[in-house]
Amino acid sequence: MAQQKRTGRLVVFIIFLFMGIGATAFATGVVDLSFFSTRPVWGAQLSDMVSFRGAVKLDDLRLSRSEIRKINHATMVNRTVFDRVQLTLNMADRYAPVQVDKNTKLTVGLKLDAGDGCEVKSWDKDILRKNLVPYMVRYMKRAARELVHYRKHPEVKNGVARLYI
Repeated sequence: MAQQKRTGRLVVFIIFLFMGIGATAFATGVVDLSFFSTRPVWGAQLSDMVSFRGAVKLDDLRLSRSEIRKINHATMVNRTVFDRVQLTLNMADRYAPVQVDKNTKLTVGLKLDAGDGCEVKSWDKDILRKNLVPYMVRYMKRAARELVHYRKHPEVKNGVARLYI
């Protein structure tokens, strides 16, 4: 009887020990929910294909891991079309100090380099910080679709140096 009681306590101890190790692994970020996903996951570091220019720097944006993954995913999906993604960020109010939160209005310009002397550029647009990443992902998808469409036509293939969308 005493042996069963000791064995039962040992089993409970081992279960709590594994639960504690698992909770610690999730809390420290060693393992997250994407660990169990079948989708490819890129790290929490922004892709080398993406560069920033302008008054607002990458650190000022304080991108979340989820936002970085969305940007990295969009660049990886379109890597056969674009070599580089250049994001120009400025404050919509030129005289405001650079303090960015979710409701800060930014002036955004995107330039996507196709590598063969062709680039796709956006007109500068004022958007809120919280809409920046969805805008980038949408724009990259649309720009890739448009450039592939133009490259299908042999008479236009080498004649396009810059495409504005």
